[in-house]
Amino acid sequence: ARSLWRSRASTVRQEIEANTLKGENQALTMLLTLTCDVVVELNRDLSIAEDSPKLSALLTLGGRTKSLKGSKLQEFMHREEDRQLFEQRLLAATDGEGDNDNRADFLPGALPVKMLDSLGNTLRMELF
Repeated sequence: ARSLWRSRASTVRQEIEANTLKGENQALTMLLTLTCDVVVELNRDLSIAEDSPKLSALLTLGGRTKSLKGSKLQEFMHREEDRQLFEQRLLAATDGEGDNDNRADFLPGALPVKMLDSLGNTLRMELF
């Protein structure tokens, strides 16, 4: 009985922690939405986690019938240099290996990149 109680307590604790993290994530997303033109969540492999109509509109992808979900944000970057720097910084920031100081360097700042819209126009953006 005692083992069952510990197992149930552990499960309840995990559920509470998961709900807390979900609430914090939603609050952070709402805050970012107030200060940024577009908020896009990326998966661990740097692909777009959910469709982003605002990103589509910003990049004038209005005729696009396919969802942006699963696309790589780097696909819309104008220069190869921006794509490589973006990948290096984000992967270093999320990588469990390596020097902690190097991973933390990117987190608080912005990364200036040039994006390309569907009309071929170059858009200067800052990614956070």
